Amino acid sequence: DTLDGLTHFERDNDISLVVTANDGSVDTSMTSSTLTVINTAPTVFNPIISPIAPVAGLDDLECIVQSSDIDGDPITLTYNWNVNGSLTSYQSNVILSSEIADGEIWECVVTCDDGTDQGNTVSATTTVGANLANATGGSLCGSAGTTTNSQHSLTGCLGDTTLSIGESSNGTYTLQSGSHYIYTPE
Repeated sequence: DTLDGLTHFERDNDISLVVTANDGSVDTSMTSSTLTVINTAPTVFNPIISPIAPVAGLDDLECIVQSSDIDGDPITLTYNWNVNGSLTSYQSNVILSSEIADGEIWECVVTCDDGTDQGNTVSATTTVGANLANATGGSLCGSAGTTTNSQHSLTGCLGDTTLSIGESSNGTYTLQSGSHYIYTPE
């Protein structure tokens, strides 16, 4: 097969090369040893958990990934979830809001397989309820600047966290990633 002037081989094809030389009167041919085209494992990449700042009882957690297989094989994705570092029995890409609690750290671990080879594994993590009052954790916000004292670093937010990284509202601010904390008197 040829594709855009390049030779294209399918998995499991046996490939050999025949070279014929001619000295002007006699053809001499040689055949190479045979090679078999092997499978290329699939890949999974760009894992995220949506929404960025989930709240228990309000938001389902959805693990979203992209995947690719250079051979064009169908890809099976396997999902496993950890809560606070411990493996759970959940194996879907969605966790219902009724199953999560504020303060829990959820990690989605995804592995891919093309039926012949297992590909790589990726993961994403989120803290449930990190943006609630009295909570600590990671989030995104429209940054209004950072204030630092000897004890804490606080990033002020201009508004809600519904925009994606890099988006702006009327060009007035750009979302910043990082940990944002709310403190109460001890």
